Amino acid sequence: MKTKILLFVIVVLVSLVTGGSIWYSKKTNPRIDCSGYAVWDIDHEVFSGDISYQMHNSQGVITLTGILKTSDSRLYKVSRVIYFTYKKIRKHYILTSSSIVQFPSDNLKDTGERKALPALYLARGASFSLLINKYREGWAFTTVGSPSLLCMDAN
Repeated sequence: MKTKILLFVIVVLVSLVTGGSIWYSKKTNPRIDCSGYAVWDIDHEVFSGDISYQMHNSQGVITLTGILKTSDSRLYKVSRVIYFTYKKIRKHYILTSSSIVQFPSDNLKDTGERKALPALYLARGASFSLLINKYREGWAFTTVGSPSLLCMDAN
């Protein structure tokens, strides 16, 4: 009888420790998997399109598809995947692009200065800082005090 009680107590303790460990790891290292639609209008240059972020364990992937209209009314189709690493400091994330894969339909070949698209989306090795907060059923991405993307959680 004592063996059964001891075994029961051990099973309960192992379950509690395992559950607590899983909860703690998700709380301290959240998985961000979300997508949204953005329109960025900066100094007569407009990007409008779909953005998807997947982030976990200091690595991430951004899928970016849309249209960039420059101040001289040229239109560029943007369709690319950006691989990046990030460092988290409280709720601030510093992203650094490590690889950019352009799809054949992407005709934004030059990586010159674009006002509506941060360098992170255009050039390998570029860094970008974001404040990311949980917001309702998704995430709020903020840059320089203003929201830049509200995205729905894909999980």
